[in-house]
Formats: sequence, C-alpha cells, structure tokens
Amino acid sequence: MQAHGRHDLPHFHRIQLGAMFQDLTGLANDQGGHISLRDPFDHCIFTVMNKICFTPFPSIATERFNLRPLTIEDANEIFALRSDDSINEYLDRPKANSIDDARKFIHKIIEGISQDESIFWVISSKDNPALAATICLWKISKEHATAEIGYEVLPRFQGKGIMQEVIPKIIEYGFETLKLNAIEAELSPRNLKSVRLLEKYGFVRKDNANKTGEEENPDSVVYTLSNG
Repeated sequence: MQAHGRHDLPHFHRIQLGAMFQDLTGLANDQGGHISLRDPFDHCIFTVMNKICFTPFPSIATERFNLRPLTIEDANEIFALRSDDSINEYLDRPKANSIDDARKFIHKIIEGISQDESIFWVISSKDNPALAATICLWKISKEHATAEIGYEVLPRFQGKGIMQEVIPKIIEYGFETLKLNAIEAELSPRNLKSVRLLEKYGFVRKDNANKTGEEENPDSVVYTLSNG
C-alpha cells in the first residue's frame, strides 16, 4: 500500500517548535494523547495518532478493479445509484430526482476530499473505466481515529464479488495508511447481504446502547472492526 502524503513528516523547520514541542506534548497528554498540527505550507492534517491526507488522491488497484476519484463525468451513474429504489430501500437519505442532484452530490464529495474530511472511490473494472460501484471512508474522527465505511453497487454489477475484493483493500488502507483504531458501518439490519459481508471481514455488531441521539435512524445497527 502506498503512502499518499506529500511529506512523511511536517517540515518542522517551517514552524517554531523547539521547546514548544514539549508544551504540545504536555497538551496532548492533557487531552488524551491527541493534538493536531496543520503545517501552513502543507495540505495534510497531522495528528499524534495518524496522518490524514488525501492529496494526491490515494488510487488503489485490486486484481480486477481500479479505485479512482469521482468526477463530474460519473454523474449519470451516480444518479442511477442514488435514484434506484432497490438501493435506497436500506438507506436513510433523500432520493435523487434529477441529474443536477447527482452533480451537486459529486461536488460535495470532491470538496470533502479536498478538505481531508472523507475519501470516496469510484470502483471500475480494469477493462472499463465506467463506474460500477462506490466505496468510501467518511465521518472520520481525527480525535478517536475512527471512520465509517459505506459502499454501493449498481444493480447490474451486483453478484459479481466486487465488494468481496475491494473491502479488504479499504480496511488495509484505513488501518495501515490512516492508522485508524476502528472502522464502523451503519446499516439496516434488514440488509442481510451487507450484514453477512461485514461479518465475513470481522465486523461485529455494537450494542444499541452505544447509539445516542433521537435523530438516529431506528432501522439501523452499527458494526465495528477494531485495528488489531
């Protein structure tokens, strides 16, 4: 797996650390071991626990698929995903009603990646660059080093083992490159195919008591996979 930041470490000569580093270390200890430094000359966010930087884009390849950035040229496929009743059945989100809705979603995703808030891949066959599925890590907590995984497959590509091949790569990226402590997934318990898929890769269901907030979708459960 490639390292995808422009620097392995921030350029400390650009900021006055010196004895201040000890002060920051003490601050980190007071805050449970977490501090964040943004190098004014670097796009990446650095923390004591992990480095989150999605520039350049972390392209990934599996035996059959390429994981590439989402572009505006994917609007038709994104509209197909987000307007499909069979896919939306298990998702708590508004249905896309137009190609313009798809374009707005694409711009939102691109902006989130540019701000290192989330990472979203288009999955395409190596012999066809068209979007077949998507997968992402979002709701990234830099404080707790956690993220949520999400994925969708266009109906005509379902049953072809795409996620069985791709999810292990995303887990590897999350744990080895981002140094996440855990990856979570929130889904409907009625989505049995996805439940079995997550369980295959070691995700375990969290107790409902761990979910708080009245705004939560009652038709959902959280599965989690710990690093190590």
